[in-house]
Amino acid sequence: MLHMSSILFSFTVMQFIMAAVLMVFWRVRTKANGLKEMALAAALGGTGALIAGFGTYSQNFHLGTAGIACFVFTTLAAARSMDRLQGRDPNPVREAAAAILAIAIIGYFAVAEHSVAGILTTLSALYAIVTGVTARRLLAEKNPALKSGCRILGVLFAVFAALHTVRVFFRPFIEGVPGPGGQIVPLDILYAFIGLAIVIGWSLGLLWTIYNSSEHQLRAAYEDLERFSAAVAHDLKSPLNAVIGNIEAATHPA
Repeated sequence: MLHMSSILFSFTVMQFIMAAVLMVFWRVRTKANGLKEMALAAALGGTGALIAGFGTYSQNFHLGTAGIACFVFTTLAAARSMDRLQGRDPNPVREAAAAILAIAIIGYFAVAEHSVAGILTTLSALYAIVTGVTARRLLAEKNPALKSGCRILGVLFAVFAALHTVRVFFRPFIEGVPGPGGQIVPLDILYAFIGLAIVIGWSLGLLWTIYNSSEHQLRAAYEDLERFSAAVAHDLKSPLNAVIGNIEAATHPA
């Protein structure tokens, strides 16, 4: 069976590549809203996956937990990216409170319980809340330039939230064999695959939304220019006809 560490190492490569791509677009697109935050989320996700991958491979429970803790900040950075995209300022106090609470609970399950199920359930609860709120805001977007892209992103965030809501209720009751590695069950591997696909979809959806928004703004500017040109032509038409009439009258006397 495919080992969880292999998935995490693959996730690391994908996330670091995506972070680099997003930063290039951020520089080229004149620092478009949300790109820098999503690049940070990708970099944090890649770092967490790398640490957790080594922890899983070496059966080091605490190293794996440290990697998983990075995913807390990954989620918060992705949510902040969507806020920036929609023109909202982030709420550092709320983000800090969510991070501290999640890290504290994860730390409890790691140190006191040595429970992978508890750690993953806590992480899923954070995912479900943060991405659920983000999905609701994205789906409620009214700006015509962002509306279609935010609908796609909103669906992706909503699916992610729904999947992790399901895991919150089922994962605590699924027990693996004793030992850090044995507590990883096939459901966790399935969720890792699905999560990787959706997270990549967030980045691609953000890029498409920014491109679509720029195209919409360019089209609107062109339509405004056409209306302005038509108005100027109409305003000049009557005086110009009068001038032409006077010239004709002067050059062709009765």
